[in-house]
Amino acid sequence: MKDVFVDWGLKPFRNLDFWQSDNRFKEFLGIKWSSYKVQGEGMYIFKEKLKNLKSDLKVWNIKVFGNVHHISEGLQKRSNELDIQEGGKKISLRKF
Repeated sequence: MKDVFVDWGLKPFRNLDFWQSDNRFKEFLGIKWSSYKVQGEGMYIFKEKLKNLKSDLKVWNIKVFGNVHHISEGLQKRSNELDIQEGGKKISLRKF
Protein backbone atom coordinates (compact mmCIF):
# COMPACT_ATOMS: atom_id res chain seq x y z
CA MET A 1 0.00 0.00 0.00
CA LYS A 2 1.33 3.42 -0.96
CA ASP A 3 1.55 6.15 1.66
CA VAL A 4 -0.37 9.24 0.71
CA PHE A 5 0.88 12.66 1.79
CA VAL A 6 -1.80 15.24 2.40
CA ASP A 7 -0.78 18.86 2.85
CA TRP A 8 -3.20 20.32 5.37
CA GLY A 9 -1.50 23.71 5.28
CA LEU A 10 0.14 25.52 8.16
CA LYS A 11 -0.14 24.05 11.63
CA PRO A 12 -2.17 26.22 14.01
CA PHE A 13 0.62 26.20 16.60
CA ARG A 14 3.54 24.18 17.86
CA ASN A 15 3.45 22.04 20.93
CA LEU A 16 6.98 21.80 22.23
CA ASP A 17 7.49 18.77 24.46
CA PHE A 18 9.36 20.68 27.14
CA TRP A 19 6.36 22.96 27.75
CA GLN A 20 4.66 20.05 29.46
CA SER A 21 7.57 19.73 31.88
CA ASP A 22 6.53 23.07 33.38
CA ASN A 23 3.90 22.66 36.10
CA ARG A 24 2.20 25.92 35.06
CA PHE A 25 1.52 24.82 31.46
CA LYS A 26 -1.85 23.07 31.96
CA GLU A 27 -3.13 25.86 34.17
CA PHE A 28 -2.01 28.44 31.59
CA LEU A 29 -3.87 26.57 28.84
CA GLY A 30 -7.05 26.28 30.87
CA ILE A 31 -7.09 29.94 31.87
CA LYS A 32 -6.32 31.21 28.38
CA TRP A 33 -8.74 28.85 26.58
CA SER A 34 -11.66 29.78 28.81
CA SER A 35 -10.85 33.49 28.52
CA TYR A 36 -11.43 33.60 24.75
CA LYS A 37 -14.97 34.77 23.99
CA VAL A 38 -15.82 33.87 20.39
CA GLN A 39 -19.26 33.79 18.76
CA GLY A 40 -20.21 31.47 15.92
CA GLU A 41 -20.43 27.81 14.95
CA GLY A 42 -18.40 25.14 16.76
CA MET A 43 -15.51 24.74 14.32
CA TYR A 44 -15.19 28.49 13.83
CA ILE A 45 -14.98 28.98 17.60
CA PHE A 46 -12.36 26.22 17.84
CA LYS A 47 -10.26 27.73 15.01
CA GLU A 48 -10.39 31.22 16.51
CA LYS A 49 -9.46 29.95 19.97
CA LEU A 50 -6.46 28.10 18.49
CA LYS A 51 -5.40 31.27 16.69
CA ASN A 52 -5.58 33.24 19.96
CA LEU A 53 -3.79 30.50 21.86
CA LYS A 54 -0.96 30.50 19.29
CA SER A 55 -0.19 34.16 20.04
CA ASP A 56 -0.37 33.66 23.79
CA LEU A 57 1.84 30.54 23.66
CA LYS A 58 4.56 32.45 21.81
CA VAL A 59 4.65 35.08 24.54
CA TRP A 60 4.45 32.49 27.34
CA ASN A 61 7.26 30.41 25.79
CA ILE A 62 9.66 33.36 25.67
CA LYS A 63 8.66 34.51 29.17
CA VAL A 64 9.13 31.07 30.76
CA PHE A 65 11.88 29.45 28.67
CA GLY A 66 13.53 32.32 26.83
CA ASN A 67 14.09 32.38 23.09
CA VAL A 68 14.98 28.70 22.63
CA HIS A 69 15.81 29.12 18.94
CA HIS A 70 18.31 31.87 19.75
CA ILE A 71 19.77 29.74 22.56
CA SER A 72 20.08 26.75 20.20
CA GLU A 73 21.90 28.84 17.58
CA GLY A 74 24.27 30.15 20.26
CA LEU A 75 25.04 26.62 21.46
CA GLN A 76 25.70 25.44 17.91
CA LYS A 77 28.05 28.38 17.28
CA ARG A 78 29.93 27.71 20.53
CA SER A 79 30.23 24.00 19.71
CA ASN A 80 31.68 24.83 16.30
CA GLU A 81 34.17 27.25 17.89
CA LEU A 82 35.33 24.55 20.31
CA ASP A 83 35.71 22.06 17.45
CA ILE A 84 37.84 24.52 15.51
CA GLN A 85 40.01 25.16 18.58
CA GLU A 86 40.55 21.41 18.92
CA GLY A 87 41.37 21.08 15.22
CA GLY A 88 38.18 19.14 14.49
CA LYS A 89 35.73 19.66 11.70
CA LYS A 90 32.79 21.98 11.91
CA ILE A 91 29.64 20.10 12.84
CA SER A 92 25.96 20.86 12.56
CA LEU A 93 23.79 20.18 15.57
CA ARG A 94 20.13 19.28 15.13
CA LYS A 95 17.97 22.40 15.40
CA PHE A 96 15.32 22.45 18.11
